[in-house]
Amino acid sequence: KPLTLRFDVSTTPTFMKEVKVKVPMDRSYEQTDETAGSTVTKVFKAMRQVTEFHYDVELEWSLSIYSGTSVDERTVLVSNKSSSVIVKQAKESSRLRISPRSYELPLTWLLKQVNLDDMASQFMVDTSRESTKTPRRNDDVDMAIDFSRRLSSWIGQIQTGLYGSLARIEGQHDPALEKDRQRSYMSDMSSSIDPTFNPI
Repeated sequence: KPLTLRFDVSTTPTFMKEVKVKVPMDRSYEQTDETAGSTVTKVFKAMRQVTEFHYDVELEWSLSIYSGTSVDERTVLVSNKSSSVIVKQAKESSRLRISPRSYELPLTWLLKQVNLDDMASQFMVDTSRESTKTPRRNDDVDMAIDFSRRLSSWIGQIQTGLYGSLARIEGQHDPALEKDRQRSYMSDMSSSIDPTFNPI
């Protein structure tokens, strides 16, 4: 039966809390008090109140393998969950969600090149085949190059799709106070993803 390598990913946002934050404004005002014949003037910074909405965004991914069409019976090779807090100034979470996505790579050709007795490569060029012209111009090498290209494309799709989605989510991290905007949550969420991009 054909074997397929599968990468699944999704994010799930969960509303945590609503927080009222006082944010300093550019303008200020003075307040003068008279006490026992003396005048005291105080300068106050103008403040505005902003409502923040805090969401816990969980990222979940897995790398699995399955035989034939038995996707539901796939074997998970490695998986991980991580989460981080995203702060928004609007109570809306749909754009924090990555709907479940799957990226698949057929492994049948690759596994045919492995001797299962000693787990060594048995790839070779069939020089008796009429289509074999040179060590490079032959069907066996062409199939190896084709698989390499499909593997590279599969990895690229995962990186582009996943990191693009995480960047979109990160762009919504918008705390009211400037000091809270410095931390990038994306590094927390993606720090454990790298091993999946070297799956074979």
